[in-house]
Amino acid sequence: MTEEMPSFDIDEVLSKEPTSISPEEKSYLGSNISQMTSYERTRFGFDTPTTPTSPTASTPTNTTSPTAGEDDLADEDKQKIGKLVSSYTEPLAQANKQLKQENEMLSLFQDNPDAKIYRDKIKEQLALHPTIGVKQALTLAMGDDLLVLGARKEREAQRKANSTLPVGNGYSGSVDKPKDWANMSDEEFMKERNKVLGRIGI
Repeated sequence: MTEEMPSFDIDEVLSKEPTSISPEEKSYLGSNISQMTSYERTRFGFDTPTTPTSPTASTPTNTTSPTAGEDDLADEDKQKIGKLVSSYTEPLAQANKQLKQENEMLSLFQDNPDAKIYRDKIKEQLALHPTIGVKQALTLAMGDDLLVLGARKEREAQRKANSTLPVGNGYSGSVDKPKDWANMSDEEFMKERNKVLGRIGI
């Protein structure tokens, strides 16, 4: 007679400290990695965190071939002056941009403390995509976690709905099934994605 494996609630297991879970719970999480966020996978030892690499800036090359003459000398002087000015102004502009991004992240984390775990990934996305804002960078940083969080919100809503159902008296009402994120159409996925982002204040 085979011994039955105990059943677990993934949300309950994930709420525990990694050092306090049992070997059975650890094995259970390992079998349900798809329902964990990237942060949770790292926290419980199923993922090795990667160090984001900063994009390297290419050094512009001067393709012009100076020739003799007063006009060419004047152009060369302009280029030298332009490079000198840029060497002073570009670091200042970059510092101002970084300060603005830090302030935006502080404001975002105050409204959404759970987003703090994506700080490094947000910075990585901002470096890879200099024209986007902090909130857009957070959306990119979350990636597949949006699916996991969306499914989790559905389970929470389902549990709340079930707890309010009347007991007895021949109740035969139906309860909506959790949404199947993996098989949604693109339009349905975008609608549900926006709902999730709205719930976490993004």
